[in-house]
Amino acid sequence: MKIVFAPPEGSGASAEERLRALYSYLTRMSNDLNVALSAIDTTNMSPETVQMIQSGGTAVAESQSNLAEQASVLKSLIVKTADAVYSKMDEMKINLKGEYLALSAWGTEKTALESLISTTADGITQDYTHLDEITNGKVNDNAVAFDEYKKDTKAFIRTGLIYYDDNDDPVYGVAIGQFMDTTIQHGQEVVVLTGDKFVTTYTAQRLSFWQNGQELAYVANNEFHAPRMVVDNTMSIGGYVVETANGLAFRWKGGS
Repeated sequence: MKIVFAPPEGSGASAEERLRALYSYLTRMSNDLNVALSAIDTTNMSPETVQMIQSGGTAVAESQSNLAEQASVLKSLIVKTADAVYSKMDEMKINLKGEYLALSAWGTEKTALESLISTTADGITQDYTHLDEITNGKVNDNAVAFDEYKKDTKAFIRTGLIYYDDNDDPVYGVAIGQFMDTTIQHGQEVVVLTGDKFVTTYTAQRLSFWQNGQELAYVANNEFHAPRMVVDNTMSIGGYVVETANGLAFRWKGGS
């Protein structure tokens, strides 16, 4: 489509006539431009223009990725070569305790509970300790085979900053586990996901289950991902039920 805008003829006309001609010219130009712009698509563009438009989104994404990588490298250099590093964090701690005690000629049962709640600018850490102690009163030596029995259970709930991802970006959410450890990274306390302890993390993007530093399974984008899965009873896939009573069979149960 080719559009030519011819300027209005103004020779020999009065000022009022020239003004009317200019108004008419601008109106036609506006209408013609609207028609031309509405007709533009990839079928009437040059190949170079089409390629530039199609690669625009990729170029922006690559630019942002490169920028993040450069920032990560610079951050590492700053930390490694810094003459001094300052870190300041306000902290509030609350320590609560409870105790249960039962005395008898047969022995003593004692349960001690303790919770330590620490609040900082990057999150809230809740440490729980549950200590059970049973002492044998030895009324009958054949009753039990121990003098003293102890069971110490520790649990951990962390809300706020829980870890840094592979891109060194902070991840906020909730981490839950027993015998969980924390460490200091970038001057902030984060959850240690390595070791043989099970840890569950919940963020806005995914629900994850960790052990030995590996993400055993996770739920994200309406999908469940796991390298191995054991079904103890019944599993349904769409309108089918998987049965194993006589081998492996898929039975249609109906559904939309």
